[in-house]
Amino acid sequence: MPQETIFNQIPKFKTATNPTDIIWENRHIKGSKKKVNQYLGVFAIFILLVLSFSLIWALKSRQMKYIKEHSIVDCKSIKKIYWMDNESKKLQYAFREYMIDYEQ
Repeated sequence: MPQETIFNQIPKFKTATNPTDIIWENRHIKGSKKKVNQYLGVFAIFILLVLSFSLIWALKSRQMKYIKEHSIVDCKSIKKIYWMDNESKKLQYAFREYMIDYEQ
């Protein structure tokens, strides 16, 4: 079997030296200090989750309040449509809502 070449030369391999350029920044941290750092990290993540949840909840509440204040359609009046027994009243109410929407 012919030997593989790179640019028509047979590659030569030698043993690699030990790495000297690796930065092991946290290698000296051991024991209780390592545990404290881990707990602080978990606590920071927990705080960020709580803050992000609170922000999302507050913005969603504000959005729903805005929609409720600026909406043409009243939720109670929509509920009346589905609870009415008389079909003609449903039709009249739907037509009235359509005309309000059309006029605006």
